[in-house]
Parts: sequence; C-alpha cells; structure tokens
Amino acid sequence: MHAYKVMRKLVFMGKVMNFGKTRDFPIRIFRRGFGEFEGDIHEKLVLKGGSVGQASGILLHFSYKNLDDYFERFNLYTSKIALFRYKQGKTDLSMFVHLLRPWFEFFSRFIFRLGFLDGRAGYTYALVSSLYAYVKYEKFLELRTQKQGIK
Repeated sequence: MHAYKVMRKLVFMGKVMNFGKTRDFPIRIFRRGFGEFEGDIHEKLVLKGGSVGQASGILLHFSYKNLDDYFERFNLYTSKIALFRYKQGKTDLSMFVHLLRPWFEFFSRFIFRLGFLDGRAGYTYALVSSLYAYVKYEKFLELRTQKQGIK
C-alpha cells in the first residue's frame, strides 16, 4: 500500500457526531513522493499512483473550538469560495438552486442522513450548514454585483 484512508468524525459542540454527513474517509497516511495536497480551499490529497488501503480506528476532527470559532471560519470560507467562483468566471447562478439548496442541505443532513440522532448538536450542525450553502452563493452574487454593476 502507498496510502491509507482513515475514518474521520467531526466533533461539534463537544459531541462526537455520528450522522448528518459529519464523517468522511480522507487519505491521511501516505508514502513520501506518492502524493501532494492541491486546492486553495479545503485542500485535498492527490495521489501519483499507488494503491490505497483502509486504516483501522477513528480520527476525531476537532474543527471548531465553539460556535464563535465556527462562524469566524464560516465568514472566512464563504468569502473565499465566493471570490474563487468569481475568479473562475462564473457569472450565472440559478435562483432556483440558490433558494432551494439551503433547504436541501438541512433536510439531507438532519432527516435523510439521520442528523436528528445526534440531538441538539445534530440540529445545529444541519442548520448552520444550510445557512453556509446560502451565504456562499449570496456573497458570490454580492461580489458579482459590486465588480460588474449587475443587478
């Protein structure tokens, strides 16, 4: 094996989350020279060949100290994503997608992916994640309007 994925679970509001799209399997162990991190936002490891195995165990992901820290990062990343989309030359955004995406995010995380089983933390995470989906697109529209004078 040249790399290993490991199960990563989000710890949010002091709770290890089990549902609601709060776990993933990123590659976190790899042989030097077989991969590198790419991307300006949410870097991702890209392998240069080799095989990938699954490591045992769980990596707890303490992403946010508290809700203040969450919203500081929320503001930073939604602005970065809006600017990134703008620099890519994106100019059109379906209002249908813009208005429905947050609702889809909430119901997907809280109902369909069983986030309600994580209690108050599951509800809060689904709610702020849906707001994140809305704000990143709204910031893009705001930036586009400022830069191009589009209404």
